[in-house]
Amino acid sequence: MVATLLIAPAACAMGTEPVRTAQTSMGPAMADLRGMALYTFDRDAAGKSNCNGQCAVNWPPLKADGTSQPSGSWSVVTRDDGSNQWAYKGRPL
Repeated sequence: MVATLLIAPAACAMGTEPVRTAQTSMGPAMADLRGMALYTFDRDAAGKSNCNGQCAVNWPPLKADGTSQPSGSWSVVTRDDGSNQWAYKGRPL
């Protein structure tokens, strides 16, 4: 399984994005609001998560609730189980 740590863009610390910037051993990175680093999955397609089942247990998706609104580089994708997940520049997190 190949996952890529998302390096934090300067704008993610501002506005209403569902993430914050966290310091890691590799430098600043995107993290969820609990401080857990966010990754993309190389097998995902643009706008589609292919990380399901045990993959999603090991690498929990950044869930979006029913009121989440896409804005700028942020979008919401529907997972195979019908739940919503945040995506950044089309890449599910």
